[in-house]
Amino acid sequence: MKVLLINPRVGLNRFHTSLPLGMLAIGSYLKSKGYTVRTFDRCVQRENFIKIFDEFKPDVVGFSIFSFDVVKDAMKISAYARKSGIPVVLGGGFSTILAREFLSENIGDYVVLGEGEITMDELLQRIERGADVDDVAGLAYVRDGSVRFTCEREFCDLRQLPKLDWSLVKPSNYYTFTFPGSQNAIYIYHSKGCPGRCSFCFNKSFHKSMRRLRSDEAVCAEIRELVDTYGADGVIFGDECFCANKEEMLAFCEKLASLDILWACQTRPTLTRQEVQAMYDSGCRTIFFGVESGSPRMQKEVQKNLPLERVKETFELCREIGIYTVGSFILGLPGETREDMLQTLEFINEIKPDLMQKPFFLPAPASKCWDDLIAQGKIEVPKNLLSWRKSYPMETLGISYCELSKRELNVISSFLGLLNTIPPRSERRDIYAKNVLRIFLREVILLPQRRGLFGGLHYVFSMGVTALRLMWFLTAYPKIRREYGLYLKNFRG
Repeated sequence: MKVLLINPRVGLNRFHTSLPLGMLAIGSYLKSKGYTVRTFDRCVQRENFIKIFDEFKPDVVGFSIFSFDVVKDAMKISAYARKSGIPVVLGGGFSTILAREFLSENIGDYVVLGEGEITMDELLQRIERGADVDDVAGLAYVRDGSVRFTCEREFCDLRQLPKLDWSLVKPSNYYTFTFPGSQNAIYIYHSKGCPGRCSFCFNKSFHKSMRRLRSDEAVCAEIRELVDTYGADGVIFGDECFCANKEEMLAFCEKLASLDILWACQTRPTLTRQEVQAMYDSGCRTIFFGVESGSPRMQKEVQKNLPLERVKETFELCREIGIYTVGSFILGLPGETREDMLQTLEFINEIKPDLMQKPFFLPAPASKCWDDLIAQGKIEVPKNLLSWRKSYPMETLGISYCELSKRELNVISSFLGLLNTIPPRSERRDIYAKNVLRIFLREVILLPQRRGLFGGLHYVFSMGVTALRLMWFLTAYPKIRREYGLYLKNFRG
């Protein structure tokens, strides 16, 4: 049986450095079960999808729906497949949460709910035999004009899954700069899920606040293959929470040290000196920390519950030992006051991350914040997928759910964006600046190849609009800058 797995394109964008790990994991599992599998990542591959269908002649097509931005592309290809009589299966976080909407609008025949390896295998067996799918756990489908859901599937043991089969993709399509010393870093994963219960995240619904580990041996074997066969010189662990406790961290770092490779990860900013040193000694050069707020009140409000003094110590340890830090701060959390924002800005100035992510708060479906805002009448649930897509902007602020106005949040976001171009003074500053310059020059050189003519023009236009927005908000509202102390001398003095 031939299975074509597709990662849909985001608008005109044909370049997305983040490897679609979900698609690769499903493909690797199905291939180990004897299926003939081909992957087609529309974010990096420029082939016409009709040509791919004609060449491969799939029996089933699967889509990975990782954001609302890919829905339009998925709809187009799904319509072609179904018109050709090919069953379409949808998977991923967004299609799981909105399974009823996807199926009601005839975008697919089945939706795999949650984790997909075993469910997909069992579904394909039923399709091949022409059998009923009622007994396949973790599935949504349409029968007699109504959407039906089977029983929930329990999580599988990740240690029993096969290692990722890199022959299903071209790893070099996903190489990226993430830290000095590495030019060909690629995403990989060691675990799924997160034990946290943050109110702004749908982890509690999707992963049940559980974190599960893969085999250390399998992960290390994948890294060795990436280095020896495909020329990778770094890996980025895409785990939501890398190594949840000290014992696990130290044991895994010891194994990574034997691989002699640089790496990056995301974890909680509550590390000890022993952990940070072990991470550095084993090759870690960048850590992403989701701090989200510097206000003790907001930490409790969103159930993040970080001890902020420990956070300060962690950033200082990373700076002292030599690990680059990326700090994430969500702007406009529900109930956030001006005092909370002032505390967050002061906290950013104290910890001085090398780089910041500063997304606007966006209520995630199936999260506690989403449910609370609906109960308060502050959100109107979109009626169809097109409405979802329009009401779910990823880069711009749609609605402010806090005390601050949209204008204030935009000015603060623009200032933090400016800070990203001027890293904190340190002996690493010149190295950091050179790395950013290399990233920019490489992107410019590969722009036509990776994005195509129209995609390239769209990218350049988007970057120009972003720069103009930043300049506008930084210059047009001096009163807001004064109110929040948004001056370089206060942060980079």
